[in-house]
Amino acid sequence: LVHVRANKEWGYINKNGNYIINPQFERAEPFNDGIARVRVNGRWGYINKEGKYEINPQFDDAGNFRDGYAKVRKGKLWGFINREGKFVINPQFPQAKDFDNGTAAVKSGKEWGFIDKTGKFTINPQFLDALSFSEKIAAVRQGKEWGYIDLDGKFVVNPQFENAKDYHYGMAL
Repeated sequence: LVHVRANKEWGYINKNGNYIINPQFERAEPFNDGIARVRVNGRWGYINKEGKYEINPQFDDAGNFRDGYAKVRKGKLWGFINREGKFVINPQFPQAKDFDNGTAAVKSGKEWGFIDKTGKFTINPQFLDALSFSEKIAAVRQGKEWGYIDLDGKFVVNPQFENAKDYHYGMAL
């Protein structure tokens, strides 16, 4: 299904252009892993391909499910929910990235670190910015320069770049 906007509301059509889920959402995102994020009355929730809520709209912001968890924001803090909509890591981070390879980058205080699926830090906060792991490597910023670390937090490419992107197919921009 593809999300489309008509008369200021979002819905979903099939490959023939027929509505499967009529326009009714303030915002709608593509389906990911069988569900899609939608916003109604300023709150985010998740629907299935029949348009039924899997997780009722209740979050101030939300991300896609990755590694079985989705980042969601309640108030000013981010936490993580499972597919049932239950918090597995309570909102406690001012910023968070998606899970990948069993870890997620989160901001704690003024620095970024990485947590596991229990919310325990696997790499302590020490970076000025961080991207999610991709292919078991994450871009992180120290000072003004970006480098890449492995899942143990060891640099595989020392900080030396003005900007950095995720690894894909063994390469990064």
